[in-house]
Amino acid sequence: MIETSARRLAVILAVLGLAGGFGLAAVLPWGAGLSYDSAIYIAAARNLLAGRGLSVSFDPRQFFPLTHQPPLYPAVLAGVGLSGIDPVDGARWLGAALFAANVVMTGTLAYLASRSIGAAAWAALLFMSAPPMVLVHTMAWSEPLFIACEISALLFLAGYLREPRIKTLVAAALAAALAWLARYAGVALVITGALAIVWHRHESWKKSLTRAAVFALLSCAPMAAWLMRNYLVGGTATNRILMFHPPTRESLSGGFDAVAGWFFPTVGSLGPALLIFLVFICAYAFLAWRYSAAGLGSEQRDGKVDSLAVLWIGSYLAVLLLSVSFFDAGIPFDSRILGPLYPPLLVLGAAAWPGLPASSEKGRRLRIVGVALAAILFCSQLAGTTSSLASGYREGIGYAGRAWRDSPLARRLRDMGRAPVFTNAPDAVYLVTGLPAFNIPAKVDAHTNLPYAGFPAELEALRVRLETENGVLAYFHKISWRWNLPSEEELTERLDLRVLAREADGVTYEARKKRQNSELRGR
Repeated sequence: MIETSARRLAVILAVLGLAGGFGLAAVLPWGAGLSYDSAIYIAAARNLLAGRGLSVSFDPRQFFPLTHQPPLYPAVLAGVGLSGIDPVDGARWLGAALFAANVVMTGTLAYLASRSIGAAAWAALLFMSAPPMVLVHTMAWSEPLFIACEISALLFLAGYLREPRIKTLVAAALAAALAWLARYAGVALVITGALAIVWHRHESWKKSLTRAAVFALLSCAPMAAWLMRNYLVGGTATNRILMFHPPTRESLSGGFDAVAGWFFPTVGSLGPALLIFLVFICAYAFLAWRYSAAGLGSEQRDGKVDSLAVLWIGSYLAVLLLSVSFFDAGIPFDSRILGPLYPPLLVLGAAAWPGLPASSEKGRRLRIVGVALAAILFCSQLAGTTSSLASGYREGIGYAGRAWRDSPLARRLRDMGRAPVFTNAPDAVYLVTGLPAFNIPAKVDAHTNLPYAGFPAELEALRVRLETENGVLAYFHKISWRWNLPSEEELTERLDLRVLAREADGVTYEARKKRQNSELRGR
């Protein structure tokens, strides 16, 4: 009977995973969505393939070591590139493959929490329809790989807590280490695993603490090596400064909006969406708790999996708040950053299912209500996801979108072929035109929200390069989110620029006075 259930579960999850993976690839005819982070990952992967190491330069003549982001995702993109596929194209297929794998693993984790094939299938379906999960898997970002490592670590930890074996502990530590190498927030998995091993101890306190220490050491070793490499080649561990800048009320409110939008993306505002979400969760949790307290369905419950989910959610939120408060004020509380919390939330929902027994008339009715609520949630999520996927299918996403592919200013830069290009959109220029591109110096450090002391010197260096290297400055008017850069008016005035060409979406400039390299060398 158990083998039959396992086969049924494997078939159901395999079908859902394959459908999700191929479906996601099919709705991305223009490739994975591209953003600034995507450009960093793709540049690092291309540079690694070219033998220049993990560097983030958009100019092959220069080397800026990758330190702000961890190495796993660009390294995997480079691995895909060994087959001859450019990392831009590889990101699409990697995202689809990870989407399929994450659907299967989420369903598996939900089954371990509930011992219900139905609950596991619903968890997989909700994962497939969830706006935050679809969002990150359609982009060339590290989050899909991080989520895969996250769920893998939780699966191995659950296995270890049921039957403590060294090889399972090592596998869990390896998955946690890979998650940390995918995103620095993966340190939360090290905390989760160590706490879980001590909390659900099978042996003496001493042995449990020893096992937790072994898990932590194995999980931390690869990251320690990476941070040492960063310090040796870049003079910094993560390119961040320790400084206190607590999250603002607006950013926290944005986080609540983002989470509400996961479940009811078509509602549009925090109040109604969050109210419906809370009513849904509280009603379901109350019913599950009530019948579990009466001893109904409790024989199916495995508290280790849902306690792992709770530990992971708490650890991740704590790490996120600490990161925003002390290391990077620019981290937003949005669906991308909070997305890794979605799979454990599904696990907690599945874990409540045994509290709704089918052995009584009331229990069967409650199960029907639970299925109806899950169906409403699925349809609500699917409505928002379908809309965004349809737009991505027609236009493309981010810098892979039509607005950037057909950008008049980008076309002008390609036609001129002049390099280097200094711009407020170096990521877009690099991805769309392939020209060497450099960022305009920032007036404010986005990671600390403080004035950038190096701005005057870097602006002067930019002026010299424009004069001596026959470079151009391209200012895209559609870039509105880089608030920390100087305005177009300030640049033209302080750099003494003249207009080369005006386009519908921006302007190209060159230095009004040009000096030849030979003249400079002769002085």
